[in-house]
Amino acid sequence: MFFKIFKAFGRTEKLFFLGFAAVFLASGGLLIWFSVEKNVSRIPVSGGEYREGAIGQPIYVNPVLANENGVDQDLIALVYANLFDLSKNRELEADQRSYLISLRDDILWSDGERITSDDVIFTLKLIQDSSAHSPLFQTWQGVVAERISELQIRFVLPDPYVFFEKNLSRLVVVPKHIFGSIPPANLRLSVYNLEPVGSGPYKFSGYDKQRDGFITDYRLETSKNYFGKKPFIVGFAFKFYQDEAGLVEAFNSRAIDGFGGIDPEKLNSLSLNKKVFEMIMPRYYAVFFNQSVSETLKEKDTRMALMEAVDKKKIINEVFGGSAIESNGPLLAGFEGYDADSETAVDYAPEKARERTASLAAKKLSLELSLVVPHVPFLVKTANLLKQYWEEAGFKINLLILSPTDVAGEVIRTRNYEMLLFGASIANNPDIFSFWHSSERFYPGLNFSLYNNRKTDELLELARQTSDTAKQLDYLKDIQKLISSELPALFLYSPKYLYVSAPMLDGVETDGLNFPSERFNKVEEWFEKTAKVL
Repeated sequence: MFFKIFKAFGRTEKLFFLGFAAVFLASGGLLIWFSVEKNVSRIPVSGGEYREGAIGQPIYVNPVLANENGVDQDLIALVYANLFDLSKNRELEADQRSYLISLRDDILWSDGERITSDDVIFTLKLIQDSSAHSPLFQTWQGVVAERISELQIRFVLPDPYVFFEKNLSRLVVVPKHIFGSIPPANLRLSVYNLEPVGSGPYKFSGYDKQRDGFITDYRLETSKNYFGKKPFIVGFAFKFYQDEAGLVEAFNSRAIDGFGGIDPEKLNSLSLNKKVFEMIMPRYYAVFFNQSVSETLKEKDTRMALMEAVDKKKIINEVFGGSAIESNGPLLAGFEGYDADSETAVDYAPEKARERTASLAAKKLSLELSLVVPHVPFLVKTANLLKQYWEEAGFKINLLILSPTDVAGEVIRTRNYEMLLFGASIANNPDIFSFWHSSERFYPGLNFSLYNNRKTDELLELARQTSDTAKQLDYLKDIQKLISSELPALFLYSPKYLYVSAPMLDGVETDGLNFPSERFNKVEEWFEKTAKVL
């Protein structure tokens, strides 16, 4: 019937009909497509290998030995789980100095061995053994671990310490069955420092190195024995480079999918499409004044002039392209315990600074000062700007630019400096005892200004002993007021950590991080591949 009617049409009518039918079918198809798309979701699915670029080398993928080497810390975050992840219950007991930890009963090492309280106790004793030379040695002195059962441990402190739970949350357990037979003094020689047996979402798979010993890449795969959610990304490949230029070239040539810690000024050199994640870290950089070696720095007017001469906002823009937060005190804005009203922010006032230096010169005080700076690009750039500001104010500044190893070792150990440009990581912990208590003035303490105030000492001690949150906040406010008012340091900035990735990466968590390696805290949520579902 339809064909008879169609044959009866004239040529123009047939063309019109066919055109109308084509439009009708196309419109219908589009309506169906839009309807389906409206009710379709994209969900992450398993698959893909993520290639992470990094500057440096893995040395100790062992949480007992790892220092501030970012490569080690990143790998540890993927290969190991911390004590809180391994536990199902944590309880502060009535004496306020004992913590009972109950482990999960489904936790295994990547080689299939069970994780028990013996591993936890072994890890603590290894850290506390001076012959192991663990960077965590000071943090865990005086703590005793008691075995209650195969899955329960009690940590006992000599005195109440309300911030101890934060230390527990960062304790990463190592396997006793792997390291237990090794003398602590020989721990650094173990092959398991580069071929770890861990408890995290990924396990060691292999690495390649050149004839000169440089490790070019390091591979991880998902651990079938991991107790938590299985990651979507099935493998990680770390690729190592000598400098940032190598990282940028690798990203632009698609040899890597992402890397962290890029200089903001280098973002424009990345030619491919990218995602940039900004992460705020609880760390700041400051110029610490050592008044014990300089009569000039003992004068509060000197320290005030050095502060008034500096335009911190301009430094942040020139050094970081604005990707940093101004710092004005010993605690950071946005983190626990911070109180803006307790800071004494010194405004940029170059004319006042010149008036003060003229007054100091009239008192026959030397205006020549030295500043020690680690040879890190953004710190060297900061130091040169400080030198410019200070010399415009009437000071003569000698920059001593040294390797980070020499600064962290000899210079800080001997406290042999007048001024030191250095960083402090407070790990989102309002316990700043190590940085400002008088007992921490000398190595291995972190009181770089050799600050000594009896009232501040008392408040620092009270803040770490009271469990009353309101009282603790009051103590912290008074601490900030005292330290800020006495000008022991020129607080500068807290840089943001920038992480760059290919556009396909998603699921990255950027909030509440203490260290760059903590970007991997929820790595099981990272994904590259998706599927459509109704």
